[in-house]
Amino acid sequence: MFEYLDREIIVASVLSIFLFGLLRGISNNGTTWYPKILFLFAILLPFVQMYDSYTTASENIQSLKKGVTLKCTLKDNSYRVSTKDGWQVDKEYFIKESFMVRADRCERW
Repeated sequence: MFEYLDREIIVASVLSIFLFGLLRGISNNGTTWYPKILFLFAILLPFVQMYDSYTTASENIQSLKKGVTLKCTLKDNSYRVSTKDGWQVDKEYFIKESFMVRADRCERW
């Protein structure tokens, strides 16, 4: 499941934890609630993002198995993924010959 963790989410979490440290250092009394909520948000954010990506990948895999055509995007290129075109499912990837596309990077055509 950790293959769904994006770098941007890790950076956002680390920055939030750093900001938590700054806010805690700035506040004179340790009873403020916003640093605690910010810290909790920073800890939970990667897990929410991973679950969302995992759910998207599972839905896309089920759609491909039902014969739905998907549009997968990698950087600037888009690919049409369909079982009619020879694409297959391997774990969390769509494979055609030696080309692999992550299942969470696709949407319905």
